[in-house]
Amino acid sequence: MTVPLFVILMQFIVACDKEEEPNSPPNWVADVQSNTSWSGYFGNRTVDGSGNEVVDLPDDEIVCCSVQKQTEAGTLTVTVKDQHNGTTKESATTNAEYGVVSVCNQ
Repeated sequence: MTVPLFVILMQFIVACDKEEEPNSPPNWVADVQSNTSWSGYFGNRTVDGSGNEVVDLPDDEIVCCSVQKQTEAGTLTVTVKDQHNGTTKESATTNAEYGVVSVCNQ
């Protein structure tokens, strides 16, 4: 079965007529996953927490996060990602006593 030329031309015209959406600026966050308490520096502020938390990061600059477990036991994972498109930039995990992880958005 062949596709009529008219259908092909209409699909081409519709595809060419669509405006390109501008790229959305990143919406950087640090996704902290932990089963213990932790404390960290997230670009421009310090956050103390326990368990899982999503921390907003400045979107218009290079940001690094350094987070430390506050206990001997447990696991800590920090993932920097763009919430707009779900892209993970960097992730790190520790289960060391009072372990530290560092991750950046660039």
